[in-house]
This record gives sequence, C-alpha cells and structure tokens, in this order.
Amino acid sequence: MLTETRTRTDWWPLTAICLAVFMLMLDATVTTVALPPIGDDLGADLGVLQWVVTSYVLTMALLQIPAGRLADRLGHRRAFLGGIALFAAASLACGLARSAAFLIAARAVQGFAGAVLFATTLALVAACYRGRARGTAFGIRGAVSGLAVVAGPVLGGVLVAGLSWRWAFWLNLPVAVVCAVLATRIPDVPPSRGGRVPLTLRLSTGLIGAFTVQAGAFALFAYVSVYFQDDLGWSPLKAGLAFLPAVVPIMLAGPVAGSLMDRAPVRLFVPTGLLVIAAGLVLSWGAGPRPAYSVLACGLIVAGLGAGAALPALAALGTKAPPESLGAAAGVYNTVQQLGGALGIGLYGLIVPGPGLPVAFAIAAGVTAAGAAATAVLARGSVR
Repeated sequence: MLTETRTRTDWWPLTAICLAVFMLMLDATVTTVALPPIGDDLGADLGVLQWVVTSYVLTMALLQIPAGRLADRLGHRRAFLGGIALFAAASLACGLARSAAFLIAARAVQGFAGAVLFATTLALVAACYRGRARGTAFGIRGAVSGLAVVAGPVLGGVLVAGLSWRWAFWLNLPVAVVCAVLATRIPDVPPSRGGRVPLTLRLSTGLIGAFTVQAGAFALFAYVSVYFQDDLGWSPLKAGLAFLPAVVPIMLAGPVAGSLMDRAPVRLFVPTGLLVIAAGLVLSWGAGPRPAYSVLACGLIVAGLGAGAALPALAALGTKAPPESLGAAAGVYNTVQQLGGALGIGLYGLIVPGPGLPVAFAIAAGVTAAGAAATAVLARGSVR
C-alpha cells in the first residue's frame, strides 16, 4: 500500500488512473461539439445523433456492477489493462465509421470497456492510498473527471475545426498507450471472490450525489454546446472554448477539497457543493431564452466551483466497502453516476427542442438542489 511518507514515485499509479479517467470522461463529452459535423458527414439527424452519446453512457451505466465484480475476480490491475486495450480498439473503430449505425455500435463497445475501467480506477485509488494521501488522490481524480467533462467540448472544438470529427476518437489511441505503460507501476491487487456491498448512509450519500451531479449539470452541457453552435452560430472551436470558465474552478477546487476531507466532516462537501452547482444553474436559467454568454459564463464558474468541491467527496463515499468488494462498490457508484447522465441527456433532449434551454436549466437546478437536500439529511447520520 502507498502512504504519505514515501517518495514522489508513489503518485505514478495515480497518474495512470487519472489518464484513464480523463480519457473516459472526455469521450463522453468531446463528441458534443462534434455532433453537428458527424451528422453532416454520416447523414444523421439529431434523434440519431443523440444515440452517439447515449449508447456510450448507457452501456457504461448498465454494465458497471458486473464489470466491478469481474475486476474483483480477475485482479484490478489486470482488468485495468484489459479495459484500456479494448477501449483503444473501439476508439479506432469509431474513427473509421462510415455509417451512424456502425458508430453507435462501436460506442457501445467503448461503453463496456469504460465500465471495466471506471470500476477499477476507483478501486485502485482506494487500495493504493491511505489517510490524507487518499483524500488528495480522490481530489485529484475528481478534478480530472470534472475537468474532462467540461474540457471535452474545448478539445472537441479544436479537433473538429483543425482536423476532423474522427480525431475526437483517435485521440484516445496515444493516451491509451501512455496509460498502459504507466499502469505497470500500479501495485498488483490479488483477485478475490468478491462480496456483498453494504448500503450504508455514507454510500447512499455518495450515490444520490453522483446521480444528481450528472443528471443535473453535466448532462445539460451537451445541449448548451448545441445552443452555442446552432443558435448563436459559433464555430465548434469557439463553442468548445466557451466552457473554459467551468474548467479552471474545477481544477482549483477539486484537489483543495480532497486534501481537506481527512480533517472536515463530509457533510461540508457534498451538500454544499451540490447547492453551489444549483446556484450556478439558476444564474444561467435567469438569463432568458437566448442567454448572453457573459451570464452563462458566470453560471459556469459557480457550477465549476461546486463540482470541484463535491466530486472528491463523492468518489470517496462511493468506495466505502470492504477491500474484497472495492470493484463491486465502484461499479454500483458508477452505475448510478452514468445512469444519471444518460437519463439527463434523454430528458433534456425532449425539453430543449420544445420549451427551450431556460426550462432545461430550471429542471437541472431543481434536480441538483433536491440532491443537496437529500445528501444533507443523510450526511447527518454519518460521523464524518
């Protein structure tokens, strides 16, 4: 096990883990900017394009629990390396797609590989680090996860504008190679038979919080990107850069919150973070049917601060399980998280073309505020 007193090389496992997390979360959002060019190239309408995102997120959500149990039985490092290889192969196939149906199928394979990787990354952090180092590790992982969600449109805009939408998938190939090389530094956790995951107050708090972050805020970003391009007429690059106000707050707040988790009650992080996200969404909602970017940017900054504070605590709560069941616990946590994203994308896909973006912001704010209230009540039952 890794401790706080060892050398800097102890952080190499976290580097590999964070690269994998960044690749997975990036792939969930990088396609949001690429959707219009994909539709033009493959002749697909918005209803079909929605499945380019949903097939990835939904498959990942449905397979998290069996993937976590599989990782417990195979060994977390072995499952991690296998997931990287499969994800890289599926990414190559996505970039070679010549039809929307083929692309959607390849995205589903990506989703399965992502389920294996997501379950193992949380389990590996929990197994490799202890004490304050664990809180810092979860903080950095949470910051990387949130950063990838909002940086995806930025990077997608750069790739689409400079190269092609296909590079939004091919970018994963060199990242996967580097990640696989670094993964050799991860300690080998022996396989186990797995076990039951007890549903404690802490785990329940993490599950509710994870669901509402994804369903309330991150799922809406896909349609904000579409608004930037279709309604405001911005280029994919400009639409991607427009999410930068949310990137920096997540980068700054995440590691700080993680380093403080070992010394402060968890109830200070999850409900407060969710409430701050809701405040950012309310700020954007009040801007009207065609919100000015200056107002949206303010809302993104506030939401980014809230996400940075909440994500590390949520990841830590999501792995409150015995060592032999870490993969299964991570699978349960990630299932709820990804399901929230998939349901949010589907819900906002019905609302944005009809009632419009302000109504979607209002619903997202309400979902997040409800999550803040629920986690505040549950957190009172925990000592930390």
